[in-house]
Amino acid sequence: MAHLIRIIIFFLSIPLIIYSQWHKVNLDTSNELTDIFFIDDSTGYCIGDSSMIVITENGGKTWIKKVLDNKRRRLNRIKFYNNVGFILGNGIVYKTTNLGNNWYPVFSDPVLNFADIAFYKTNKIWLWAGVGNSENRSALYESADFGITWKYILDTESSSKLKGYRFQSIILTGETSALALCSPFLDPLGPTYIYSTTNNGIEWDYYSENKLYTWGLSSSTADTIWAWGAGLELSVDSGKTWSSNVFKLSREDGSLEEITFAVIIDLEISNTSKVNFLEANGGQYSILLNKDNSLHWERIGVPTTQRLISMLFIDKENIWCVGISGTIITNSDIFSSVKDYLNFETIKSFEVLGNYPNPFNAITRIKYNVNIPSNLSLSLYDIEGQEIVLFSNIFHSRGIYFFDISFQKLNLSSGVYIYSLSDSKNTYPNKLLLIK
Repeated sequence: MAHLIRIIIFFLSIPLIIYSQWHKVNLDTSNELTDIFFIDDSTGYCIGDSSMIVITENGGKTWIKKVLDNKRRRLNRIKFYNNVGFILGNGIVYKTTNLGNNWYPVFSDPVLNFADIAFYKTNKIWLWAGVGNSENRSALYESADFGITWKYILDTESSSKLKGYRFQSIILTGETSALALCSPFLDPLGPTYIYSTTNNGIEWDYYSENKLYTWGLSSSTADTIWAWGAGLELSVDSGKTWSSNVFKLSREDGSLEEITFAVIIDLEISNTSKVNFLEANGGQYSILLNKDNSLHWERIGVPTTQRLISMLFIDKENIWCVGISGTIITNSDIFSSVKDYLNFETIKSFEVLGNYPNPFNAITRIKYNVNIPSNLSLSLYDIEGQEIVLFSNIFHSRGIYFFDISFQKLNLSSGVYIYSLSDSKNTYPNKLLLIK
């Protein structure tokens, strides 16, 4: 999917995080990386902005950049099923049948922002996309010949039951059935709703709902489904009911404590049905590792101040994360002989101390602390990551600063917005909720 910004940051108390050794890959690009996938121990792919794909053939030690076309598109997702792979982007879908040696377009439409893809058996594919820049409209397509030809199924705008909704995620539950996670544009913080179909997506009916605002739907068994985003919810009855208060954090001494997840940016389910995910909390990132196939996790810190967008979990000692400014960071032991391991920055050049009030009606005040004199820029984005306005880009001395944002002057509608404070190296996005 054109992923929604997976960065609704909540200022929660930050628990103790254990940091393992990580290495930052030096990739000569400032492009944002959106997804990563390895097809075997040696060959892997990253995709991102400007129609860019970067390829490794030695397990990630070195990467080579390529451009799929000259349209400078944003590429959103890369997925493989057996030896066939797909790359989804803004207005385009690419396919490979030779493990990524060659990619060719199989579907294009300039008004569609292709978001994600689901495979069924060996040839059936469901593909969904956002329509234009709309936050409340999606289109659904199907291919029965593994991406050679495509059949239009529906536009949510044309369905009375789905009008005003956008598909966030879809999981296939049978040959003609599926569950879809939908978000309504009128309620950007939740809940989100689960709709079901039993006739190949032509008709959808209300099925259940999540209390939290979630944007991902994944299944570890036929009955066990996970909804993740601004928190985590679990269903053990095929999505009919949901719970979010059953999770525990496993501490080093073996004890357990209640855990409330912050923002889950990405979630992956292993071959043994273990659920692992990438979490953002107050500007810090961590990997939550599922223990013993239970509802218990351990937390491993990811030492970076760059915004991360996606994760690939191969095993505990082989995790890859990608993000803005060409960021690739991994704890893979392929770099065990390299001495320049990335260390967690204990002193940040600046810190965002939050905004008040939040939620707010007209004006909110952002507070931040500058530890190291530097140029800082403050920008405001909509929920899809489109910049609305750059407020300032000026030099800051050490000290505490305040900045007032008047949404009356900007004439914006109610909803979630993201403000981002950044210097040349670090970016800290944070959530705003405007309620009129």
